Amino acid sequence: MSDKLDAEAFLCYVSALEFVVAIITAILNMYFTLRINQLSTFSPNLRTILTVEAILASILPFLHLATYHIPEHLHSFKDGNYVSGVAFYLLMALHQVVMVVFESKYLLIALERWVAYLARRDYENRGSELAYRLFLINLLIGVPILLFKWTSIWMVFDGAPMDLRLRRTFVLENYNDGLIPSYLGGFVLIFSAIAIFLWLNSQVSNCETYANSLSESYEIRQTKAVLHYVKSLLASFIILICLCGVGLSTIAYLKSVSHLDDDSAEFKIVFTFLYMCLSVYNFIAMLYMIRSFPQLQTVIIKDFPFLDSRGVAVHPAAECDHAEAGRMYFQQLRDAWDTK
Repeated sequence: MSDKLDAEAFLCYVSALEFVVAIITAILNMYFTLRINQLSTFSPNLRTILTVEAILASILPFLHLATYHIPEHLHSFKDGNYVSGVAFYLLMALHQVVMVVFESKYLLIALERWVAYLARRDYENRGSELAYRLFLINLLIGVPILLFKWTSIWMVFDGAPMDLRLRRTFVLENYNDGLIPSYLGGFVLIFSAIAIFLWLNSQVSNCETYANSLSESYEIRQTKAVLHYVKSLLASFIILICLCGVGLSTIAYLKSVSHLDDDSAEFKIVFTFLYMCLSVYNFIAMLYMIRSFPQLQTVIIKDFPFLDSRGVAVHPAAECDHAEAGRMYFQQLRDAWDTK
């Protein structure tokens, strides 16, 4: 009994820490989103994807906190709380939909850059329709998969009390066996994105030299910046994967050896720790994004000049990019004059 009380007390402390981390990362994400949308140098489609994903990254920790800290009696059908119960489980279903879109982040970026490279001659004039189509396709594929998952879990708990059945079906971390498809789906999305990024890297390595216009050069350089961003994140992503592996191994051990229930405080502590790791990873991803895009870096340094004195300076490569763009522009003018 005392161990259970200790676990519950520790869960409260860990949840408070998660709330603080979530607030800080949400503020930074909102600032980051604002600055990206003020930069016309970003492709509209890439800007839209980064904006939506930054908003989702800010929402996820709060949805997770709601999962654990809204008292069960407030959404219990057994107690007759039907309206609040429906609202709660709709929120939990939304949590899973948000997670599906968030897990697709790098695949969406990879697909956007793939189309940008193939249509680089006139891509900058196409607006942001592609981003919305990618999100729509993501939902059209992801939501039916979620419906199949929910239906399967619902059937597994046939005959169980209604409240337990609803929790196991719709609360993401409330049924550990139901998390396996989510993790497998996440790996499929990540490895699909990696395959596209590898193909793009092989295509753009020496492509800018043969660009025929400023539009092509611009898309190639922006694709290179995205690839640099992804490469920089590799070590952080591997660390995150290892931490998730440790967390899942801990849960498997507690379930098989200690015979803990899926609702136990110990499981909640592990998941809270993993969500905090995810928030920290999102913050690191934001820093690498700033580092990889000189235009964004310049704007950030203007807002926070003290960062410049600490070594967060614009890379010399940015100056080379501008010089190269200028050289290409004047070369095109000379070619136009020669044809006349």
